[in-house]
Order: sequence, then structure tokens, then C-alpha cells
Amino acid sequence: MGFYRSLRRKAETWHSLSKSDRALVIRAMFLLPIVATSLKTVGLRRTQSWLTRNSLGSTVPPTEQTRANVRRATQMVAVACRRYPLRSSCLPRTIVLWSLLRRGGIAADVRIGARSNSQGEFQAHAWLEWNGEVLNDAADVGSQYLPFNRPPFEQVELHSSCGLE
Repeated sequence: MGFYRSLRRKAETWHSLSKSDRALVIRAMFLLPIVATSLKTVGLRRTQSWLTRNSLGSTVPPTEQTRANVRRATQMVAVACRRYPLRSSCLPRTIVLWSLLRRGGIAADVRIGARSNSQGEFQAHAWLEWNGEVLNDAADVGSQYLPFNRPPFEQVELHSSCGLE
């Protein structure tokens, strides 16, 4: 019985989403494996180039409605990632959200950062920012990783646990 209740609850949740939200989830689930494969085979630059071919670029001003659309897209990509049968890493998730926002005329910034953990091991992470706000991660992620695509040490606090002192 538990399986059927769970399935029913998922179906009810799905049907409670608006048509546009369901479309975002479907697009994200479609793009996740394609983007992950593209990143592994041709790299980040060529993947982003391919994804920008049909996008509007930056045409939407940062209004409250735009902010609501950005938050909703972020939520729907998170839903798609949770329901996707394979675990997706931070970079494909970030690129999928970036692409969906860009197709809607919203320009966001992909951030990739690095740190070393307490054992001295290298760690990298990707996240998306729009209007200075972190979208798909904790708000303080920029202080935990040193972003590659920002001027060095801009707004980054170095913590002793990162081993970057």
C-alpha cells in the first residue's frame, strides 16, 4: 500500500503544478543527461555555446516579476534533479538552470570555485548567480570556494578549514 500512496502523492503534486512549471521540469529533465554528456565530451565552453544558440540573451529587466520567475525556475530545476534517476553533479545542474533562464531572456552568471578540504584535497563547485544573489546553492557559497571567474579574493573570506590561507 505504501508504494501506491507514494505514487498517488507524487501524481497529485505533479498535477498541482502549473502548466508552465511542469514544462520547466520536463525541459530540465530532458537537458540534464544531454548537458552532462556534453560537458564530458566537448567541455564547458562548447556546451554553453551550443545552449546559447536559441536563447534570448539578456533582455528582461530585473523586476519583482523577473525575480519570481527566477526563483520558480530554480525550484523546478531542483525538482527535476531530485526526480532524475541518476545523480547529477553541480555543474550540469547549474548549466541547465543557466540555459533555461537564458532562454527566458534572463542573464545569470555561472560561478565555478575551488578550495582544498582539511585533508588538503582539491574540491571544485559550480553555482549560479543572478543580480548578485546565489540561486541554486547556499547564499554563502562564494565565501566557501574561491571563484575562478571573478577577480582573485573579491568578496571571499578564507577559512582555515579550506586550507587556502
